[in-house]
Amino acid sequence: GYEVLFAPGRVAARGSCEGVALLVREGIEIVGRSVRKLSVDATDLLDAPHQRVVLRAAIRREAVVEVLVTHLSLSRNARERTLGELVRFAADERRASRGAAAVLLGDLNATPTEPSLSQLEGAAGWIDAWDHANPEGSGATWPAAVPFRRLDYVWAQLGAGWSVAECRRTPVAG
Repeated sequence: GYEVLFAPGRVAARGSCEGVALLVREGIEIVGRSVRKLSVDATDLLDAPHQRVVLRAAIRREAVVEVLVTHLSLSRNARERTLGELVRFAADERRASRGAAAVLLGDLNATPTEPSLSQLEGAAGWIDAWDHANPEGSGATWPAAVPFRRLDYVWAQLGAGWSVAECRRTPVAG
């Protein structure tokens, strides 16, 4: 019942790859898609071996919504650099599609207090959906079996009259 969109980041010589995916439920029209490779610092041992990407789909049900998914580097310096790239890419794509709203999903490999996440707030207009819906909850997502640290996020740029009604974490059954 889903269409799978996949964007490979790193492809090994034997063909195996890692990347990001988005599942789009049947009945939701995909009106555009694109992929942006994020920059890599060849001198950063945590960043160099893993090409990171952002997969974007413009979907329409009643309105066009930009949906972006990514998995950012383990390197704090790389996250600082590539979050800026991601914010610019999202803004350009939303302008082009005239999307009513946007959602960013992914493993950002950053805790909520990491300064690089501030690039999403302010002028960029993103809100942390978890914090908005659960101001008292930790939202811990890592490790999946017994989470104590939050690394995974849902951020949103809300359209006029839109709000975050709910954001839940469903624990993995063990």
